[in-house]
Amino acid sequence: MPQQTLKALVLKDWSKVMETARSSTPPLPANAHMNRDKMPNLDGIRALACLFVIVSHMPWPTNIVLIGPVGVGVFFVLSGFLMGYLYAQNDCDSTSVVKYGIARFSRIAPIYWAVITLCFLLTQFESSDFPLRLEGLTSVTRHYMFGGNVSIFWSIPLEVQYYAFFVLIWWCIASRNKYAFAVPLAIFLCAALVLTHAYWPNLSLPNKLHYFLAGTIAGMLPRKNWAGNQNQRILSVLQIAALAVIFSPMILVGSTEELYDSVEMSIAFAVAIYLLSITSSWTTLLFASPWMRKIGQASFSIYLIHTLVFYYGCKLLGLEHRVFEPLWLVLGVAGLTIPMVISHYIEMPMQRVTRKRLEVLLLRSNSTRAVPQTQTT
Repeated sequence: MPQQTLKALVLKDWSKVMETARSSTPPLPANAHMNRDKMPNLDGIRALACLFVIVSHMPWPTNIVLIGPVGVGVFFVLSGFLMGYLYAQNDCDSTSVVKYGIARFSRIAPIYWAVITLCFLLTQFESSDFPLRLEGLTSVTRHYMFGGNVSIFWSIPLEVQYYAFFVLIWWCIASRNKYAFAVPLAIFLCAALVLTHAYWPNLSLPNKLHYFLAGTIAGMLPRKNWAGNQNQRILSVLQIAALAVIFSPMILVGSTEELYDSVEMSIAFAVAIYLLSITSSWTTLLFASPWMRKIGQASFSIYLIHTLVFYYGCKLLGLEHRVFEPLWLVLGVAGLTIPMVISHYIEMPMQRVTRKRLEVLLLRSNSTRAVPQTQTT
């Protein structure tokens, strides 16, 4: 069967899943996600993806090139999954969208801009081998505007673009009972972009939309039907298979381009993350353990900062970046723990301050405009 025909059939089947999952469920209040399950396993899955990326930037005796792209692919699916789980069932009104924007901006911008600023300053003093060089007004501006592509920063534009695109999907789902065209519009637009994804630039959302979109659909699937001993036993078996699916591209896929181009792999990742997000005895031990949760919660700082730790660690320890030595294991631990400390003492406080100030500025402005003014005589 031709690849495009296969992709069209896959998209058709998944559009039916989305219709079935959402058509009979009324929208929830805007703050409904505050009372939903926290899904501690997701922290551990995020930690696993983070570890994949770190390992990929270390030299090893054997070739493990695809482990990093697998980690990034899991990050993309996780982002979509959380959008579908936290927001897709909520009302999509102006206040909800403002709260959503504040939450997303506070999560990404403060620590990202801090690291971008640090890298720009270091570029002025470091030699040409500095891996995060930001040179020239155009490049620096692009990175501050979430459009850069130097080293690990390339994935940030895709995340931000999906945050914006998801608002349209959210509105279409929330408006399905009011406008008959809403859900068909979302399905048609997403199908068109996914079917043409290979023709879009690498840093544009359509090029990798299938990963985010598959995650969003998986996040909308029902989660409360796994009670009972028999279901739990079957779930445990499926979760083992799901974990194998996440590792499978390292054997089944030939290149990074093939991995990111694969709609089928994005769906496999989405189903795997859906299954692994559900609590079971062994997944709780693995993914919801305290250390895995801490790594997952600090994953964004780890992703942004570990390259700097490796660069300066190599200088300090006299290591070659392409030659494996036992000291690289120590440096790997440092690449994990130093960003975790930064996340705790810098990233998280910055998030809280940014969020509170934006809430005061934007939500108070919204509520003020919403109150009708009494005419005086």
